[in-house]
Amino acid sequence: MTRLGSLLLLVALALPVAARAQDSLEISKQRELEETRRQARESRAMAQQLKGKETQALGQLHRTDRELSLTRNRLRNLLRRRQNLGQQLELTRTDLQMSIHSLTGARERLRHRLRSIYKVGPARDLEVLLSQQSFAQLLARWDFLLMVAEQDRQLMEEVRDRKVQVERPPARTSA
Repeated sequence: MTRLGSLLLLVALALPVAARAQDSLEISKQRELEETRRQARESRAMAQQLKGKETQALGQLHRTDRELSLTRNRLRNLLRRRQNLGQQLELTRTDLQMSIHSLTGARERLRHRLRSIYKVGPARDLEVLLSQQSFAQLLARWDFLLMVAEQDRQLMEEVRDRKVQVERPPARTSA
């Protein structure tokens, strides 16, 4: 019995030590589990924060992309407008050169006509009309004088109109 008693005593003494070792292992595992849970919570919070930053960055990227697209459209429109204005400027310059040339020609014709009138002297219209020998000659001379007067009037108007056109400042083109 002594043997049995000592065995029992040994078992009785070993049981609390084994239970304590089991409790200690369980507490250690519990702490490890809590630490893992805490790290998981921190990782989820960090992931949520990074997801928010990603959403903001994507929003900014989309806004920048739209602004870039609008800027490119504006640039294309401005380049097209510049090209159109350049073409209009060339047409205006060509038209101005033609008007200046036409004005110069009309002035020259007018100078020649005035010189001819000066050389002949003052017109004696009544004398020309009354000195005719027949009524047909009178009508022919009358028609001729009217035609010359009309040509002179048209020439004067052409010179005046061309002069105004050449001297007028070019109209600002708005597109």
